[in-house]
Amino acid sequence: MFQTLSRLSTKDPHHHHRIRVCSFLTQLINFCTDSSIKPPNTPVTNQTHKNSSSINSSGIARTAKSKCSSHHLSLKDYLLRLSNISPDIIRRFWRVSELKPQNVLEILVGFESDSGKYEVEVEKVESLWGIFKWASGQTREFEHFPMSCKIMASMLVRAGFFIDAECLLSRSESRGILLDCDGIFGNLIEGYLKEFELDRAISAYERMRGLALVPSLSSYRALVKYLVGVDETQLTYRVYLDMINKVGIGWSVEEQENIHESVVRLLCIDGKVQEARNLVKEFLNCGIRPSDLVVNAISCGYCNKKDYDDLLRFLAEVKVAPDAIIGNKILFSLCRDYGVDEASVFLQKMEEIGFCPNEIAFGILIGSSCLERKLKNALFYISDILSSGLKPHLYSYNALLSAMFEEGMSKHAREILVEMSEMGVTLNLSTYKILVAGFCRARQFDEVKAIVREMSDNDLVKVSCLEDPLTKGFMLLGLSQSEVKIRRDNDKGFSKTEFYDNLGNGLYLDTNLDEYEDKITRILDNAILLDFNSVVIENLEFRDVESALIMVDETAKWGQELSLNALSCLLSRLCRDSLNVETINRLLEVMSKSIYQFDRKTLNLLVQTFGKTGFTFRARTLFDGMMRRGYSIDNDTYSALLFDACKRGDSRSFRNLFNLARESNWSPEEKDGNALVVSMCKNRWFDEACWVLWGEEIHRSIFENMLFRKLSPPVEVSFQLISRICRTNFEKAIELKNICSMDNRPSALLPIDCALINGLCKSKRFQEANILFEQVLFKGFVPNSDVFNALIEGYCGEHNFKKVKEFLCFMIRKNLRFSISTYGNILRMACKEGNFLLAIRSKVLMLRTTKFPEIVLYNILIFHISSTKNSSVLGSVIEELRKKGLQFDDVTYNYVIRGFLLCNDLSCSLHYLRDMLRQDLKPSNRSLREVIVSLCCNLEVELALELSREMELRGWIFGSVIQSSIVEALLDKGKNVNKAVEFLDRIASKNLIPDNINYDYLIKRFYEHGRVDKSVELLNVMLRKGGGGPPESTTYDYIIQGLCKDYCNLNKALDFYGEMLCRGLKPSVVTWNILVCGLSEFGRVEEAEELLKSMIEFGEIPSRRVFSAVIDKYRLDKNFGKTFEIVNLMQEKGYVPDFETHWSLVSNLSDSRKKDGGKTSKEITSRPLKFVNFLHPTPTKGCQCKKSTNCRGADVIIENEGRFRKYTLPQGQLKNIMGGLELEHGAKNYGSATTRRGLAALDFVLRIIAIIATLASAIAMGTTNESLPFFTQFIRFRVKYSDLPTFTAYLVLSLALSISHIVNGGAKKSRVGMLALLTAGASAAAAIVYLAHKGNTRTNWFAICQQFNSLCERISGSLIGSFGAMVVLILLILLSAATLSRR
Repeated sequence: MFQTLSRLSTKDPHHHHRIRVCSFLTQLINFCTDSSIKPPNTPVTNQTHKNSSSINSSGIARTAKSKCSSHHLSLKDYLLRLSNISPDIIRRFWRVSELKPQNVLEILVGFESDSGKYEVEVEKVESLWGIFKWASGQTREFEHFPMSCKIMASMLVRAGFFIDAECLLSRSESRGILLDCDGIFGNLIEGYLKEFELDRAISAYERMRGLALVPSLSSYRALVKYLVGVDETQLTYRVYLDMINKVGIGWSVEEQENIHESVVRLLCIDGKVQEARNLVKEFLNCGIRPSDLVVNAISCGYCNKKDYDDLLRFLAEVKVAPDAIIGNKILFSLCRDYGVDEASVFLQKMEEIGFCPNEIAFGILIGSSCLERKLKNALFYISDILSSGLKPHLYSYNALLSAMFEEGMSKHAREILVEMSEMGVTLNLSTYKILVAGFCRARQFDEVKAIVREMSDNDLVKVSCLEDPLTKGFMLLGLSQSEVKIRRDNDKGFSKTEFYDNLGNGLYLDTNLDEYEDKITRILDNAILLDFNSVVIENLEFRDVESALIMVDETAKWGQELSLNALSCLLSRLCRDSLNVETINRLLEVMSKSIYQFDRKTLNLLVQTFGKTGFTFRARTLFDGMMRRGYSIDNDTYSALLFDACKRGDSRSFRNLFNLARESNWSPEEKDGNALVVSMCKNRWFDEACWVLWGEEIHRSIFENMLFRKLSPPVEVSFQLISRICRTNFEKAIELKNICSMDNRPSALLPIDCALINGLCKSKRFQEANILFEQVLFKGFVPNSDVFNALIEGYCGEHNFKKVKEFLCFMIRKNLRFSISTYGNILRMACKEGNFLLAIRSKVLMLRTTKFPEIVLYNILIFHISSTKNSSVLGSVIEELRKKGLQFDDVTYNYVIRGFLLCNDLSCSLHYLRDMLRQDLKPSNRSLREVIVSLCCNLEVELALELSREMELRGWIFGSVIQSSIVEALLDKGKNVNKAVEFLDRIASKNLIPDNINYDYLIKRFYEHGRVDKSVELLNVMLRKGGGGPPESTTYDYIIQGLCKDYCNLNKALDFYGEMLCRGLKPSVVTWNILVCGLSEFGRVEEAEELLKSMIEFGEIPSRRVFSAVIDKYRLDKNFGKTFEIVNLMQEKGYVPDFETHWSLVSNLSDSRKKDGGKTSKEITSRPLKFVNFLHPTPTKGCQCKKSTNCRGADVIIENEGRFRKYTLPQGQLKNIMGGLELEHGAKNYGSATTRRGLAALDFVLRIIAIIATLASAIAMGTTNESLPFFTQFIRFRVKYSDLPTFTAYLVLSLALSISHIVNGGAKKSRVGMLALLTAGASAAAAIVYLAHKGNTRTNWFAICQQFNSLCERISGSLIGSFGAMVVLILLILLSAATLSRR
């Protein structure tokens, strides 16, 4: 396919490796939806496990979750993420601007349980961790509850955020809070071990033990298992001993044996037999006896130390009789180290503790005796075997034969052979070889010939008629014919004769006798004590792995061990042959040496084998152990581990290994690289795949990178790639075609041209496609059927029947195959034009020219005929299909159901649907949806419910339309709300709700029927599923309005309002109005004001009722500053406050001044509101007596924004406002008649004083007025003396009477009346002034002097003058009385 080889760079710029990327591009084409995939620019980092604050955004990070985005998120963003997981828990926190420790704990408790989905769990924990940190950063004094820290740490560990969890635990410890977190640390240890981070796991363990915390049994077990895998003996022993002391040994027997055996074996391999023995004692104290593997491991340890006395004491202590393999191992070690005599004595001691030796045990003694030239002992052991009823082993007889030949007892060899025959022991090649060697040594060549003939008879060797048997015998011993020759001694005296033949001829060997004897001796010695290692290696050289494995088992039976060399050769062969990995594991488990004693090559092979066969833990622990010991890692090893991580989709392990491989200059081979790239593409790790291909992280699209490097795709890839590219970028497709033309012959470019024509047809660029088609024909090439099919499909779309006919004829002549899509397009065109005959003939043509199943062709025909809504034609096609005996498949049924529904024949559709169900065929979602919708529209609810029950029984998903239709029908049918709720609850309990559910319409309907609780439940389901898109704003409006109906659920309504805003949805005006009014009614006026302003910020204008609700509540609370603010806001929106609102503010303005020194009033007032005039009193409506002052009112004109408005106020209300001010005319007191001259002078002076006092009072009263500044720039209050009739009357009487009595000195009779009038007027005015100053709470008269200070000061001064004039008048009266008395 792909002709271009891509370079793979390493750290060494001169080291490159080229990989064929055919499979890689094929995968890219499958994964891409357009011509390119653009990888991000972020490089791969070295982070090995998740940290919520910094995780790369490479292809791997995109697979799990990108964590970088969460670093600067707000509280709202975190809550929004969590709301999609569990909206009911988060909802009451939307309006919280500051989190308290209790709030954080409530959120964590709500999300503590595992969600079950890894991706959801990661997103949830990441958001909770963000909220946790956000809350901590609010203030320095903020401290989380210990329980919050514990839950958060537990969740972080569970989701894989190990570093964050450790940081949280460290911060808690620094604050002196020791969390009860044994489980957290235990999970942290296990998590690190799953990520193959042993150092971090050990650190967590040490930290845990330092805090006097005890890990769980599973944590201990995982840690010990990993430590055993990397052969960390000392640490393993310490952790395991701690595990026994803290947790005990009360776990399952199988787990005990596995871990205990592994630890004991590791200790014994490292020479720490005493520690292993101590562990066995611990188990014995608990009543657990050691297994055979444990006894074997300790026995091997003691044998390696040659401490057989301790071994015997150990066996006696544990009261365990060694089995055959262990006993034979001990006997062989004793024979090797101390001789057969010591071994025989030890055997007796082992027999005392219950050991029963088998024939192999005696065989070991026989072999050792023969090796030590103690043939007599060997014969005794043979007799012991026979006396025990056992059959001697072949190897024992071989040893005995060899010893006899070496001792020159060849004449007894035949006796041994006879005994072997009697015992049923079959001779093998090794026995015959011993016999040949022994008789050659004894110079009994006739016996050699006889033995060779016997071997030939047993098919052990092949000897031809012309071949000398003696020569064949020499060849068996490794002696060639040229090396050894038998000659007759012709010398006198037979000086060279070594032996005689039957005729008495002296014979001798013409050879190098030393070499001859040496080879024979070596054969006989090896037969005495068989060297199993050499036999295994010999078998492996002949690739006889089965025989080698058999010899491995024999090695263990005879108490021997394979050498590292033999075992390494065997393991290497097993790894290369990909045999059962269990065999490799079994061989490694019985080793008495550390696996890390193997050479680097063998270890790499083992890692590769474990990685390729899915033994990930074994491969990674072995790899980790190699890295710790500094072994070099092969490229194939990295490739195997990376491929294993790809297969499992483990992005974190892959990232760790990938970084290590890059640092080690990893360069995969072509085959491995291709497979790895394909696997990475399947996981969508495109950045890493590009690095494998080009040795760098590209910063352009894959396709552009190919063009940039002039990489020519192979033909079979190019035609797939070009067909996609030309849809969006025709020029790029041409460029790729030109690149391919440089490396290919013209005939090889035909598929590329065909692909280009296909792409142009799919892009509806038929003119360019035709030109290219003609160019191909001009070159003498005939395009493939795909090109013709594409052209026909294109012209069918344009309804160009002429062109379609031309291409059809051409294809028939060239015997080209029609595609299904071509057939479908022809049918579509024919049916749209009503040409059913053409459609039928097309079907016949397809049957004749193609091999497609007939039912498939009928299905397509039914589909297109159904689109015409012609039930008669549809029925005829179905009838034809039945007559042919064709069985309906699920596609046929679905198309027939669809067709009859389009023809408005619901009964037929239902009939075929039921028939389909009876045959256990699943209808398509569309068929079910359309039938149920039609039934519900026709008010046949029971039939729809019957179908829904069938769906429930079969576990089929209910889509949004099906649910909405059934619920709507139930709600419309007698308002049966309960049945609708039961239906929804039932399918929810059976988990039959799809992820793309949308409940907007049903939420509205349940709101209309008063079931807001169900609306809320549906909204929660919709948010949790998340696939149906976000809810509409009207959905929240309905729920909020439903909750606010009686204002009992106002807080819940506000929670939904907060959620609505955080999701970017705008509430309706009705929703805002209801919330503001509800908050105002329940005394939460500050929140109401906030909502009011929010409403205005969103561009909505509140109604007068909403403004009034807030203003009235602030008035009742006497919060006049806020009242002024809302009134001002109200006026800005075009509303005018009522009169009572104005005057209620006026009456309380002075209180605000006193409280804040006038600051508030200055800030909230600008232009005054003034009373222009009090009009003449008018009779109150319904008044009985027009002269009664109680029935009279007054019209008040107020200037507002340059306009004048008139208010008619009753007398009582006027008194409430103005304090019942009245003004009486003052009266003048004229002087007496002619008096005596002295009195006349005094009288004159008093009159002057009286006139000055009354004039001053009159002037003060007449010039009294005051304008009051108020709270807006358009309204002002103004008051003058004439506004009160009492003051006017007082002024007129005072001034007129004063002038009259001053001028008219004879007004004697009126002086007392004038005094009375003046006193009455001044008193009435004084009373009004008193009320103006003090007010009267019982009659609800306001103290207007608190507002009109200047006015009250002047009228008070005027009263002082009047009362002074009264005193003068009294003096004048007294003077007149004195004068009269004198008279």
